[in-house]
Amino acid sequence: MEIHEAILISSSTLKFEELMLETTTLVRNHLYEFRGQQLRYSHRSNCRVNAPFIFNDSKGRRKELSQNQVQREVFELVEFCEN
Repeated sequence: MEIHEAILISSSTLKFEELMLETTTLVRNHLYEFRGQQLRYSHRSNCRVNAPFIFNDSKGRRKELSQNQVQREVFELVEFCEN
């Protein structure tokens, strides 16, 4: 299982590096990409057995992902602020 980390260099350029993303490395309010959609990680739900990882898109819609989806298809996007 290989997952690529996308590092946001500017608003139009992405640089990819190989990275194995484990579910324990998810950080609240960090930006991730799943199937071409940018999502922010919200929290882990204890009541959801099949999809315990909760993300929100830019419109505030909730997306529930399974551990397999997170490990195989979620890429971390590192945001850089320009001052």
